[in-house]
Amino acid sequence: MNWKKFIFVWAIGLLFFVAIVSGQDGSANGRAAEQNLDAKYPGLRDQVEELTKATISGDYLKVVDLTYPKVVAMVGGRDKMTSHLANEHRQDKESGFELQAIDVGGPLQIEKVGSQLFAVLPIKLTAKTPDGVGSNDNWLVGISDDAGNHWTFIRGVEQKRFNLMFPGAAAKIRIPN
Repeated sequence: MNWKKFIFVWAIGLLFFVAIVSGQDGSANGRAAEQNLDAKYPGLRDQVEELTKATISGDYLKVVDLTYPKVVAMVGGRDKMTSHLANEHRQDKESGFELQAIDVGGPLQIEKVGSQLFAVLPIKLTAKTPDGVGSNDNWLVGISDDAGNHWTFIRGVEQKRFNLMFPGAAAKIRIPN
């Protein structure tokens, strides 16, 4: 498996290890903004941390539960996605790839569209590979149907696919290139 395929598989959401949750820019304004965000949408940070613990412990059922339901359905359902995650992880390890961390930054954008909230968060994947350690920047889209109390996530979705999945949000949400 080459590096690009590895990043693609992980970024699309076939396996998601979040080892470090950050998002503070180090400045007083950045910390204050992050605290305000956490106070306004505590579920966003909570669910990312929940996803971290589930992934590290190998609780793929929880990882699937925190994945946006349409993505789970596209993969073939909860059981199939859970099995796929475990198999991909095993194959990656056998090939010498091991995700060490994903740093999750503070939201680039949070928008309410109809009854849903969307949050676009930058992520940085760092992995051990047969050739050393590599990293790749990507993003995570959080979707909440209950004013930010509960979030599910889509990783690495491109703008075109996002627009097809969420036509009502297409004009407001900008996915990084």
